Amino acid sequence: MDWQGNQQVSCSDDSDPSSIYLNPGENVNCIFNNTEFGVISGRKFEDMNGNGNDNEGEDPSLGGWMIALSQYEDDGGEGYWEEVDSTETDSKTGYVFSGLLPGEYRVCETLQDGWRQTMPSDGTICYVGESGTTYGYTVELSAGQIVDGKDFGNYRNGSISGTKFEDLNGNGIKDENESVLDGWTIFLDVNDNGILDNDEPSQETGDEEEGFYSFGNLT
Repeated sequence: MDWQGNQQVSCSDDSDPSSIYLNPGENVNCIFNNTEFGVISGRKFEDMNGNGNDNEGEDPSLGGWMIALSQYEDDGGEGYWEEVDSTETDSKTGYVFSGLLPGEYRVCETLQDGWRQTMPSDGTICYVGESGTTYGYTVELSAGQIVDGKDFGNYRNGSISGTKFEDLNGNGIKDENESVLDGWTIFLDVNDNGILDNDEPSQETGDEEEGFYSFGNLT
């Protein structure tokens, strides 16, 4: 029988079930308690359009992301979450936690620099910080249960950069003899009104290098 799980055995005389000695007329009752292991798994993908949906075939899987599994422990007081396992995602198979006994589990990802989470977008809070709130999943796992689809989606923050130059011949191309221009204000027109408003990001060319501007970490 292909069965994986945990077994506990207890005998009425507290003897070792692997070696029981019987006196004449004596009876020993042993109880075998078997609990089948459960599984929690999911996919890790790059959310190319940032819509919070897993568009399989369009959104590529991501390997090398750390997924942590914690189990709720009730010590008779307030209880606490204890990390019991962690694994890196595979670009083909996602992540899998197997050999799990029944219980309450929490699945969270470790957010990497330059990325934002889109799935899940609410529910179990895993982390709150400067980069925002990341969410995960809480799973009530019963014996032998296989829970799939606990997926995580993220997109990369983008950047916009360029060079300001004097187009001497008006051909729209920076030629070798054309110089860059410092001190020009470049801004992101978030509300598309053609005016630099107080809350819109801006910078002067030449702050980092001659004629250059760059806006990074864009969502």
